[in-house]
Amino acid sequence: MGRFPSRFTPAPKPVEPGADDTRLVQVLDALSVGDQLIHDVALAVGVDASGRLSVAGPRAPERFFEGAHQQLVLHQVSAPKGARHLSVDGLWFFDLQVVEHVSDATTLNDPIFLYGTLYGPVRGATPQPLSATHGQLAVTRADVLEAFVRAHPFGASARAGGGPSDRSWGLLLPGESETLLSRGEGFILALPVPPPELADTGGNGAQVRSIIHQVLGELQTDLAGRKRSVLSKLFVSAPSVAVELHASVDELISASRRALGLIDGWPAPRVDALFSRIGPPRAVGASASVAPPPRALAPTPRRVDVARDDDWMKDFVNAHVAEGRAPAKVTPARGTASNWMSDFEAAPEPAPAKPAAPATSKPDWMKDFE
Repeated sequence: MGRFPSRFTPAPKPVEPGADDTRLVQVLDALSVGDQLIHDVALAVGVDASGRLSVAGPRAPERFFEGAHQQLVLHQVSAPKGARHLSVDGLWFFDLQVVEHVSDATTLNDPIFLYGTLYGPVRGATPQPLSATHGQLAVTRADVLEAFVRAHPFGASARAGGGPSDRSWGLLLPGESETLLSRGEGFILALPVPPPELADTGGNGAQVRSIIHQVLGELQTDLAGRKRSVLSKLFVSAPSVAVELHASVDELISASRRALGLIDGWPAPRVDALFSRIGPPRAVGASASVAPPPRALAPTPRRVDVARDDDWMKDFVNAHVAEGRAPAKVTPARGTASNWMSDFEAAPEPAPAKPAAPATSKPDWMKDFE
């Protein structure tokens, strides 16, 4: 496996075994990977029957269940700019499960800690299943917003005529410094896995939009009265949940761009090092064209995720609190919050106490006799 990216800290808890059958039941992204030393390889990235990330070649239909293969075909025609090529030494995939926003905000571009499972790296022909490791990925607010803006042209629909939640996006995040990124090392594609009930009909659009909304909300809070109107359009006249559900993708993209423009020193040098390596496939052999199946593929089974024990995340959050940070805001990227997350819920603001009446004033009941 080699060493992990320096921004990723592995957890001591091992990953639970997945299914022996790693065929894809759902496709989340399609791209190609390679550099000067490695032949370009086309990949479909998706989810297997146990809910783990897995990869398959688009010209190997036997690696797909029927529904996933149909999603891959649709991906080719629905992504505005087609499949990405990443000219990198290796690519990691990250199942983003929980987001921690630290609450000791001192600048607009505060750290964000992402918890989940890291897979890979993918280098050329990759054996199945991918190596998987639980852990924490440390990035910043701007890293996440920039990744969303840059991913938008490559988002693909999981079904014809679907809405924003039916689309899928992979967020390209830095796992290393700009020096190593410029060498093609430390590239991490974060792909929140949608819940099992969306395996056939939806993408991870709802999860990605929720994460972006959270980041914009934290920025809005930190802006306070300084430039509050810049992002207020997304946050006024409706509860945050309603805004999250109704804000269009274009509105979130526009707000993300405006927010990035408010962050001092952004874009950082790592932005160019990261995204300058994205382009079209460089060779015919790397084309992500989809091979038709020689025979009918197996119908897509119902996805049954391996039971997730995410208590290991609590140790990371507690460590941040021990460093002197205020209690964090911890939210799941999908599904319901685990019991331990309630330990980090913000306490409600106490109601302001009524000012004591002056000693010389009359009690209210005396007014009845005046």
